[in-house]
Amino acid sequence: MHIIVEQGSNWEKWTAIGTLVLAFFTLLAVGVAVFQDRIKSRIWHPTLALHILPQPPDCLKITTTWSTRFGSVMQSDSYYLRVQVENVGHTAADMVEVYLADILELNQKGDFEPRKAFLPMNLEWSNFEKPPILLDHLSPHMPKHCGLAHIVDPKNRTSMPREDNPSANLKPKQTALSLELVVKPNSGSHLLPPGTYRLKLVLGAANAITVTTWVEIVLNGQWFDDENEMLSKGLIVQHLNEAESARAERISCR
Repeated sequence: MHIIVEQGSNWEKWTAIGTLVLAFFTLLAVGVAVFQDRIKSRIWHPTLALHILPQPPDCLKITTTWSTRFGSVMQSDSYYLRVQVENVGHTAADMVEVYLADILELNQKGDFEPRKAFLPMNLEWSNFEKPPILLDHLSPHMPKHCGLAHIVDPKNRTSMPREDNPSANLKPKQTALSLELVVKPNSGSHLLPPGTYRLKLVLGAANAITVTTWVEIVLNGQWFDDENEMLSKGLIVQHLNEAESARAERISCR
């Protein structure tokens, strides 16, 4: 007598394969559910970038108004330098800030060196009645201006609060660069005399990778009433390229 053992039917084979496939996709679904926030953040996230051009609306002439201690109102022409901070990512950036981390200045030997009389500090956001330190929300491709510095007409400098630093030995007709720090130090270190400077700006947010960039400012000390003339002769602003930024970073880290 012969016993014949039949092989499993095709239906049983496909049932086994289907069970394995179902188990695989079940595990995949569980993994996605557990790590979905991390996966989403890898694909959809905010990305910060900074731009500045030596022309309006980044650099422009504005009339500054202030009150004296006697209650009278005074005015002066000023040039404001502002950087554009943009979110070039896919989702909104939260709690965005710009930090002035370091300043290099060109010495008499023609080399850049860290400026000693400087306190690293956050910059103020522009176009607010009370400028905040942190910008609550920055939507994608909706750039906002952050103040970098301003220059007042020299003839009015001594009349404006915290716009004159006797230790800088400025001549009456010379311009000075006043940094838009959230706090103006009593030492007057926020005021820079004519010279060539490289500023290290750090962009940060609660949900974005920190970005570092460098901006160069050349102030020759002259004041021009004409905006185009001032932004081409009296004041030169540029965003450093990658090679110059790397060089500045090496000097800053010494």
